Amino acid sequence: MISLLLNGMMGGLLRGPCMCFAGVVAVVAMCGCVKCLRCRLRDCACCKRLLRMLGHDEFEDFELMILVHEAMFLTTSNTKLTTVVQVTAGAHVVRTDPNSNGIFQQPLHLTVEQGAETIVVDLLDNHNRVLATLSLDTVAQVLEPAHQTEKLFGMKQ
Repeated sequence: MISLLLNGMMGGLLRGPCMCFAGVVAVVAMCGCVKCLRCRLRDCACCKRLLRMLGHDEFEDFELMILVHEAMFLTTSNTKLTTVVQVTAGAHVVRTDPNSNGIFQQPLHLTVEQGAETIVVDLLDNHNRVLATLSLDTVAQVLEPAHQTEKLFGMKQ
């Protein structure tokens, strides 16, 4: 009888802290699951080195410097259109300052992570809508060609 009374009292006293502790554990577990979903294999330095040694990835991380001279495009009206050039490689994105005459003369420094297959160049309007895009193969069009002082790229609308 006394054991039932003590068990009922202690169970009632510990029930609140145990429920709080279980709630905290559940929140931590959910945050861990979300972090695992965002985790990429190449975030681990050992996995990165292994992929390079096995020949799966053709290059290591590097920084690409792009000098955006100008963007020439045809408009149907005589109004000036403010544009931005955005360059994306994997999770990294860089943008020029907005310009209404299409002459940027702005260097962009972009980190290209190991395994990024393409570098995407977008011409955006002032509402961040894509006007034209260009996809460059990282190995074939960026790393392998000899040093080029200037090159004109045609973009697809």
